[in-house]
Amino acid sequence: MIYELNIKKDVFDYISPSSIKILGYTSEELMSFTLKQIEELIHPEDNDRWNRHLKIITNYQNKKIIFIQSSIELKIKYLDIGG
Repeated sequence: MIYELNIKKDVFDYISPSSIKILGYTSEELMSFTLKQIEELIHPEDNDRWNRHLKIITNYQNKKIIFIQSSIELKIKYLDIGG
């Protein structure tokens, strides 16, 4: 899944449509979430990895680097609408 995170606004500017297959959420649903809501979907074992990832992105944005390509693998709660 590809995403574009705007650290300054704490929002996702883009999330690929594959999110529906991967997480059960449409890209529109995920983009309406706050960063805190997204973080609540991340498995607790992966919180440190996610925080390191955000720190890297933040450091680049603070250096006025507009674009950074980075990858991360996380366990995220899948939307289970069937109960």
